[in-house]
Amino acid sequence: MKQQQYVLVNSLPLEIISGGNIYNQNLCNAFTEKNLKIDYIFTQKVEETILSIDKNTIVLLDSFCLNEKVNWGKLIDKKIVILLHLAPSADDQKDLEKLKEITETEIFVFKNFPIITAGKKAIEYIEEKYHISVENYVIIPPAIRSSWKKKIIYNSLPKKLLVIGTITERKGYKRLIETLSKVKHLDWICDCYGTIYDEKLMLEISHLIKINHLENRINFCGTIDNSEMDILQNDYDLLLQLSDEENNSVALIEAIASGLPFISTPTGNFNYFLEKKCGFICSSFDSETIANEIRSILTDNIAYKNLIHSLENVCIDTWEQNIDNLLEFTKKIWN
Repeated sequence: MKQQQYVLVNSLPLEIISGGNIYNQNLCNAFTEKNLKIDYIFTQKVEETILSIDKNTIVLLDSFCLNEKVNWGKLIDKKIVILLHLAPSADDQKDLEKLKEITETEIFVFKNFPIITAGKKAIEYIEEKYHISVENYVIIPPAIRSSWKKKIIYNSLPKKLLVIGTITERKGYKRLIETLSKVKHLDWICDCYGTIYDEKLMLEISHLIKINHLENRINFCGTIDNSEMDILQNDYDLLLQLSDEENNSVALIEAIASGLPFISTPTGNFNYFLEKKCGFICSSFDSETIANEIRSILTDNIAYKNLIHSLENVCIDTWEQNIDNLLEFTKKIWN
């Protein structure tokens, strides 16, 4: 029997380190581990590329491609599954004409194509925004590779803070700076890893750092390959994620797998973490409130120790396990 062929299509360059790209890379690696064939195509000519793909090949189409000019009606008979990390309209859209185009695209695509998503938040966003019911989807949560290394040594108090995320409005970097400026009298240093996706925003962030005299406390360290993420996380005491909007954060899942305590704003899969009493979920998005909550962790070794132990309540699957759910989902649709 001929093996089912898959191809993952994305219009976002692989060198841009984002949760979506990390998810995609790990997905492809899991296919390879199972001796399954999957190709990866980077293109901004989405329509032309998909039309050239064999009709029996299943196309895993990254939701970033919804930003491109495409006649989606011409692709309706293709075996396309949308890899939905978060709908493009959820990002800061200041170009109203572009936002209108994306809105029309999203309504058509989410009504007509099956969806694979990392978390329920992305589906809820679509249903609330467009008042439509999304039924043909499966949740494939972020996972880790089987060789993931866990943190063993901890300090009595957290001093080395870590932030992972592309430099975009949605990732809450301004909130991060405002929050840390309120606890700058404490002993900490914060390293941020992520692709600068918005140069103008980066200038604004740099200005905020300067006026708050945090130049020697907050560092932007560029990007890091995901194959080194567990080793990187082992060198830090606390992960901060102060985003406006997340789906099911890859950074948090990997932090849990590493045994790295985290503090997060109440977004994405936060209700699950609250239910599992895992990590620290802030009570609001207000920087003053968050600063008080962070202060309590930075200064109380018992609170920090409890945060470390809280990670033991959650078991993280490997990608090798999760890929079976994806294969079953596509099999039900087209077999």
